[in-house]
Parts: sequence; C-alpha cells; structure tokens
Amino acid sequence: MALKDVLKSPPSAKSGYRSRVEIWRDGLDDSDRKAFDAAVKNPEWSSAALARTLKPEGLEIGESAMRDYRRKVTTQ
Repeated sequence: MALKDVLKSPPSAKSGYRSRVEIWRDGLDDSDRKAFDAAVKNPEWSSAALARTLKPEGLEIGESAMRDYRRKVTTQ
C-alpha cells in the first residue's frame, strides 16, 4: 500500500491500549467499581492519596498514572 493511501484517514481516536487502572478496575465487583469511580471523580481525593490508598488493594501505580487516568475519565 502506498504512503498516500495509508495517510488518507487518521487513526481512530481510541487506541487499543488499556492502562493498568482500567485493567484493575475491570476486576472489581459492581459495588467496588462504583466506589472507585466516585472517588476518582471526587476532587477531595488527591491523585497521590488515591494511588497510596489503592496500592494495598492491588493497584500498583503512582500519582502521575492516577492523574492521567482521572483526566481521561473526566474528559470522556
């Protein structure tokens, strides 16, 4: 395929990449998922505090990864 054909249309905005947070969230039961989603959207929780609190629950991420995830879910 020629380059001009490949570049005719941009890739879709949604890539196949799934973050650690998304994969971890998928493993939660409904009530825990709702609690997590509420905490993510609650500005009283800092990204650092969420990351620290969730580490013992199996989510091994840092503040910047949590901040990126929060930005992603609040702009959708």
